[in-house]
Amino acid sequence: MTCTITHHLSTGKTIRKGTPSPRPGRWDVSVWFLLPSGEKSTHSVTINGVTLTDLVPAVAERLDEMIAEMGNDVREAGWQAHGRGPVKRRKH
Repeated sequence: MTCTITHHLSTGKTIRKGTPSPRPGRWDVSVWFLLPSGEKSTHSVTINGVTLTDLVPAVAERLDEMIAEMGNDVREAGWQAHGRGPVKRRKH
């Protein structure tokens, strides 16, 4: 199973594509910020051992920390997470 989640903080809109794994897994998260100067800054984060329901609060916590490091001077922010389910073994 493969799932991609996109979330925009300014609109609060979350878009899910695919089916998330019911088991905790690894999520590769790309966070982006739009600064008042018009510059776009991106960061990558990996979050391990969480399900989709635990992912959103975990990313929100890290996002708040990153925004605070930037001096709360962010015009817009959002993130995209990509996760895969466990590898299925082939039956011979």
